[in-house]
Amino acid sequence: MIKIKASKFSVLEAPPADCNASGYLSEDLSLNFNKIRCVMGHSNIYGSYTQGWKSFPYEFILKGNFYPQDINNWLGNWWETIWKNFNFDINKIPFCDFIISGNWKKNHDTKLNGAVRAKNFEYKDFPIQYSNFDLQLKDKITSIKTSSLNHSKGELKGLIKFHNNAKLKNKFFEYSINGILPLNK
Repeated sequence: MIKIKASKFSVLEAPPADCNASGYLSEDLSLNFNKIRCVMGHSNIYGSYTQGWKSFPYEFILKGNFYPQDINNWLGNWWETIWKNFNFDINKIPFCDFIISGNWKKNHDTKLNGAVRAKNFEYKDFPIQYSNFDLQLKDKITSIKTSSLNHSKGELKGLIKFHNNAKLKNKFFEYSINGILPLNK
């Protein structure tokens, strides 16, 4: 069994965190923290973390009020690229439920599945009152999908995909949107 309590702890220059974690070390020396509670930057999250030492696989399961930019340095350029056009109100941090897995040696193998519930935020200076959206990273394609996004002029639903795949040389971005969308925003 392993129990850790850390104050002002930072990994890869992420905001300092106060964390409590408990778990165990397996026979193969892999770490399994199955109970983590952490206050970091603007985030207040709980979840689990596993880390293997043979080929360095990892998995984060994160839930709670989570400011995605707080872990930019953990997950490389692809993560920061997703969130650079979002502006969240720090008094209304989104609720997120993510599973992030991959391999520290092979950044291109990262996978993510998750959901975000957010209020009063902006995407590229477009104010959004409320939205639930699903986020997925698979095969170097990041997808953001929503069935309901409310803004001051109405509602819309849609899908945005960002491609980071050498096989799709002519396709960097695609979207499908249905609903009321003020084009000047």
